[in-house]
Amino acid sequence: MTCPYLAPTAALSVLNAAASPDSTAMQCFYSALSEQSALQFDQASDCWLAASPALAHAALEHPALGVRPPGQAVPVSLQGRPFGAVFARWLRMRDDAAREAEKRAVLLALERLDAALVEQIAVRQADLALDVGVGLEWSHWQWRSIPCTVAALLGLPMFDAADQAGLQAKLAAMALALKPQADFVALDAADQAVAELLAQLGDAADAPLAAALQTQALRLELDGGQAWWQAQALALLWQSYEAGAGLLGLALLAATSMEASTASTPDLAACAALLQAAARQPGAIHHTRRWASRDCVLAGQTLQAGEALLVLLVGSDDPQTDTQTNTLSFGSGRHRCPGIALALTAGAVALWRALEGGARQQTPRCTGFKALANARIPILSTARFEQEQP
Repeated sequence: MTCPYLAPTAALSVLNAAASPDSTAMQCFYSALSEQSALQFDQASDCWLAASPALAHAALEHPALGVRPPGQAVPVSLQGRPFGAVFARWLRMRDDAAREAEKRAVLLALERLDAALVEQIAVRQADLALDVGVGLEWSHWQWRSIPCTVAALLGLPMFDAADQAGLQAKLAAMALALKPQADFVALDAADQAVAELLAQLGDAADAPLAAALQTQALRLELDGGQAWWQAQALALLWQSYEAGAGLLGLALLAATSMEASTASTPDLAACAALLQAAARQPGAIHHTRRWASRDCVLAGQTLQAGEALLVLLVGSDDPQTDTQTNTLSFGSGRHRCPGIALALTAGAVALWRALEGGARQQTPRCTGFKALANARIPILSTARFEQEQP
């Protein structure tokens, strides 16, 4: 097949494709990479590249490829800090022997959630984020709907737009601290955000997700059970932040484009299908990294201990299968995201509420994409917002 695309002035790479304004160019770039049946060394990222879905699955399931560089369980900048102590407990950042039982515990806690309650809370948080009464800002809905639903299930106060804005600010501070170039001001701000979130979780014992995590901590008989469940609570919040904003933004743009050509608004089931489609076209998270914990072989290529691998998450083995069980957007193997069902439920509800209300008043517009190497997050604006600009 001939790709209907002329090369841009700036060539795409695995480090800038996610932010490309040209979706066709991005799709063609990833399509070409996905045909690679062997590992290739990528100069731009200084990593080996696992580009095809088969290579990606093999890499994510390889026992010698870990989520952190050998000997560096916590980023150097976070070591000795409150945020670093929480980071060290996150299951998504660990490959030790104990994590498998702990991940099963988190999965059990999530399975205990009542689906009807999750939907009810998701409606409330999406409506608050839309905030149509005082003027719709699509970025509020995009960045707050899913993490605020998770936060409410954890018992954090999410009663109004100010509560939502406070959570968004804390998660943004954590995101800034995780960047390689984070300075001491950013690191201190993240420590403060983590301390405030932990204090709020300390008062949240009766909330459904908080209670379920505490039950699992008791079942595992963990030393420092409170620190464990609170760290996993923050991990769930963090994982819903950038990934959630990307997924909702992509789904909203697809849905409003579809609505323009039809006379009906998608119902909740249709919104769930739209969200799942957005997760694979490609989805919000485009790649992740792994490091060889020891000398090993992947797809015939020898990797030395400490060498890095960049794994593309933009394909799936069979696009006809259920997104929840197949898409690489949520990872694969032992680090597959445990909160897939929660994220898709909260996201589908948020999309449905947006199409029922906000999108009828202010059509969202994409003005670009966040300058992130591994995530495709649309920058959304409204006509009202644009008119206010000088």
